[in-house]
Amino acid sequence: MKRNLFLLSILFFIYGCFTPQYYLDKGEYQSAIAAYGLKFRDQPKKYRSKKDLTGLEFAFNTMQRKDSLELSRLLAENNDANWPQINSLYRNIQLRQQNVEKWQPLRTKKGFEPAFRFVSDVDTLAAQSRQLAAKYLYNQAQTLLSAGEHIAARKAYYLLRELKTNYYPYWENANALMDSAWHMGKVHILIVPESAPGISDASYFWEDLKKNPQLIKNDWLIFYTDPQARQTFTYTLKCMLVSLDIGSGNNTQTTRTETKQVEDGFEETRDSCGRVVSRVQKYRCETSTITTYSCERSGNASVAMELIDCQSGLLLISKTLYGSYNFNETSESSAPSTPTNRDMVNHISNDVEWEIKHVLKKNLMVESH
Repeated sequence: MKRNLFLLSILFFIYGCFTPQYYLDKGEYQSAIAAYGLKFRDQPKKYRSKKDLTGLEFAFNTMQRKDSLELSRLLAENNDANWPQINSLYRNIQLRQQNVEKWQPLRTKKGFEPAFRFVSDVDTLAAQSRQLAAKYLYNQAQTLLSAGEHIAARKAYYLLRELKTNYYPYWENANALMDSAWHMGKVHILIVPESAPGISDASYFWEDLKKNPQLIKNDWLIFYTDPQARQTFTYTLKCMLVSLDIGSGNNTQTTRTETKQVEDGFEETRDSCGRVVSRVQKYRCETSTITTYSCERSGNASVAMELIDCQSGLLLISKTLYGSYNFNETSESSAPSTPTNRDMVNHISNDVEWEIKHVLKKNLMVESH
């Protein structure tokens, strides 16, 4: 309820900023109708001005005609996929007519009344199209779920969510199907991080990934590093650290001399009575030695990545990914701290993880909703 009041207050503010005539001139007739509603709300209900009533009549009938033409086109196509849009149009007409009824009486002092083009059976048509739209969404979801495929299950889930949110909270077996679609749409990926023998500091490389295996924040993709976490997995993601090279670093120190003039009092000229008649700023040269400290260190790694379908055993992705990190910092106050091997490895592994995420997003068709 509070949310609805908040949204209404926003709409009142938006439409209250401009007059109905402003929206009429711009051809924004639905906004003009809303603006008239706000204007009538603040006026005594007994009489309205003819200008307002003719403006409302024009905006109302224009929108009714526009929606009716679109309805005729959609109904003529005889396509079940149109029912959600058809229902939306009927709801628009229904709400528009309800608002006009609510603003009654709409007449001038001299008896003028606008001629509104009402759709007489809109309540019945809205109810029927609502059922047909829900039926279409439900049937589409059933068809998608029967495919037994992750992407199709996700599409089914969103259709059922639309049905539940916009049409009916309870429709046949929709809630159970929605639950099935939710579980069927999920992909469970076991990450197997490994390192080739003989690589120094390899123990640090997969440290963060093992602590937080959820590479991608998405409801449909679940990552694991523990093979005992569940009985079956959808995919196995093998990540083999093939090489890891960390430079020893390069620390340099350079010195330069700078000379600049600084203020050094004033030179005064006095008259015979000792009074100052002129004053000139004096300067002296000051030399300083400035030391600049620089620290550079770089490293890189290569990782062999394989994504395997656990059910078929097929190798779906095989790529070599690369990561790197370059540290470069200078200071004139003190020598920068050289990053430790562990720090370098963590930065490089983060870079590699970003590459892994990019490949997975592209190949697993992760959608945002």
